[in-house]
Amino acid sequence: MVESGNGTPRVIDVRHLHRAYRETVAVDDLSFPVRPGEILGLLGPNGAGKTTTMRAVAGVIPPTRGQIVVAGHDVVRSPVAAFEPRAERLLEQFELTEQRHTLAQELSRGMRQKVAICCAYLHEPRAILVDEPLTGLDPRGIRTMKASLRDRAARGAAIVISSHLLALVEDLCTHLLILHRGRQLFFGEAGHARAMFAATGTDSPLEAVFFRVTEGAPELPQPAL
Repeated sequence: MVESGNGTPRVIDVRHLHRAYRETVAVDDLSFPVRPGEILGLLGPNGAGKTTTMRAVAGVIPPTRGQIVVAGHDVVRSPVAAFEPRAERLLEQFELTEQRHTLAQELSRGMRQKVAICCAYLHEPRAILVDEPLTGLDPRGIRTMKASLRDRAARGAAIVISSHLLALVEDLCTHLLILHRGRQLFFGEAGHARAMFAATGTDSPLEAVFFRVTEGAPELPQPAL
């Protein structure tokens, strides 16, 4: 894993990520780390570059420029080494034991979501990327999903959650990364962002942060990476 300036290892290290589709710039000069035990909330309006960022970190699409290192491996040069092989426990945890022999296409949307998460957890990954993880889940499934993400972080995984659900991000995430039109508007600890808006009288400090930085107000101070 890559070491940061303060000696803390970075499981995910994105350095000056730039990704363009012909003349359209989807992500422009994006840099951020995710360390063991951290849960990064990736936020932004539609078209902000969240999906492109997630796909690039996962190694699905290559960056036009920049470098992405996951668990010490460059995802462009060593895509297989960046990701490596506990099924009964996962089936029980996500209440899928009775569906173990059912084809995925025969499952409900929520169950397919659970299967996808189980597949992601199967290899005990050090880096976990989830896009709208609560889609299709019932209240019990939501509780299980949240608990599993907290558990993985507590065991040292670095997690990135992309979601439009601000309540989910506010509940789970230790850090925030807000994008708009492909550019990074804010990166830092969630507690720091909440503290800045604690006296605004809003029910959701995160909501205040989100709309401030995506609707043309001056950017929030950026901490050192």
